[in-house]
Amino acid sequence: MKRIWLSFISLFIILLSTGCMYPDDMRGDKSIGATRESITIVQTAVDAYQEVSGGLLPIKNSEMDTPIYEKYIIDFTKLGAYLGQIPPVAFENGGNYYFVLVNVEEDPTVKLMDIVSFQKINTLEREIMLYISDNNGKLPKGEQIYENWFSIDFDQLGQKRLQIKSPYSEIYLSPIVHTSGIVKVDYGIDILKKIESSDKNNIILDQDLRNVLVENSIFVPVKSNPYEWINEQPTIVNTF
Repeated sequence: MKRIWLSFISLFIILLSTGCMYPDDMRGDKSIGATRESITIVQTAVDAYQEVSGGLLPIKNSEMDTPIYEKYIIDFTKLGAYLGQIPPVAFENGGNYYFVLVNVEEDPTVKLMDIVSFQKINTLEREIMLYISDNNGKLPKGEQIYENWFSIDFDQLGQKRLQIKSPYSEIYLSPIVHTSGIVKVDYGIDILKKIESSDKNNIILDQDLRNVLVENSIFVPVKSNPYEWINEQPTIVNTF
């Protein structure tokens, strides 16, 4: 009971300090400061919900095979009593992000998933599937990047090259295509830069290396595949 009251008190303090809901300068403000403040508010609401519900998570239903960083999307309808208002940056309120949870077993933590990038990759994947269907199974592929993964030949598709701006750096990342036609974003260079700039002894190299990006960021790697450390490089692990 004491922990429940502490959660409510923390939530009350944050809501009070932000003008009961969100201050005027946050409404429609897509700046990183406003976005981080939104995450703090939602995190406190999630913690309070968990305390009252006996450990349940305020998430939407998902399929068993939903990718891990897309699996635990926060259901704001369950947080009404703890939140007050859906954050302006949330997709449900006209923003560009889904609020999701990571590390749900040990310490459920709020992060953001970029819906714009998600939709761009989904659209590209549909176009590639149509191309494969119309060209007797031919894949619009370029050079091989990883085993069973290739760069995309956009000239074959007859469209401009698509790149996704990294949420972890100032670089643009390339989508890659699996032999099955599935499309993902290649985060290998971001992972490598993060490992090279860190004390490698503090990084668990036999884990899914996407963790090194998520742990120190408010964003999850949208439309990504697991990576392992192979031959001194982050390498995509085939999961299908």
